[in-house]
Amino acid sequence: MRGIFFSIDAILALLIAFSLSAFILNAIAGLPDPSLSSSQPEKLADDALISMDKSGVLKNALESKSAIPLKEFARVFPSNICYRVEISGENEGVIIADENCACKTYSISRRNFIISGSTTSIYLAEMRVCYKK
Repeated sequence: MRGIFFSIDAILALLIAFSLSAFILNAIAGLPDPSLSSSQPEKLADDALISMDKSGVLKNALESKSAIPLKEFARVFPSNICYRVEISGENEGVIIADENCACKTYSISRRNFIISGSTTSIYLAEMRVCYKK
């Protein structure tokens, strides 16, 4: 009789161990590989546009009618990043643009921002980002 209890106990322990192992392996297999993430350039573009807006870089570029503030901001990007920034007006095409290199495929991010003065104007900043190959 004692042998049967040890067998049931062992089978139950193996069942729990295999279930737990399967659960952990399934959770690990379901995680995306961060090195293959295609959203990283898009997140970089989103974060860069937010930073440029909040720090006044976009406003400075429009007021000076120059891409120099955009170029100065982009110096913080890693050397393997290609980008293009465009600022467009409500009823205008592209007012200011800056890019450091060209890629065939980009991740694109857009951000609206408002500049208030004697009149209030809405602008669109678009940033395209990719990795150099």
